[in-house]
Amino acid sequence: MGTKELREKYNAASSRQAMARAIRAEAPDGDSILAAESQAHGRAARDGLVAVLTGRPTNAAHQLSNARKRRNDAEDDIRRRYNMPPRVGVAN
Repeated sequence: MGTKELREKYNAASSRQAMARAIRAEAPDGDSILAAESQAHGRAARDGLVAVLTGRPTNAAHQLSNARKRRNDAEDDIRRRYNMPPRVGVAN
């Protein structure tokens, strides 16, 4: 199943939306993965990614990084399950 079929299965307008719906429906703790990413993004927007005085990453930056890693792992699992190509532009 490719991207088009996944979009049709989840009645999504875009591939990104279809992937989010697939994560929510099929990944273990899919709701919490997406909610954690959203909350971490809000914290990072509020607190910033780099501390002004020290120049070191903030706690919010670490939380956002961990949340994105969990989402990427769930997305990779969905992509493997549906024989979809890997994400493009991903640094190893």
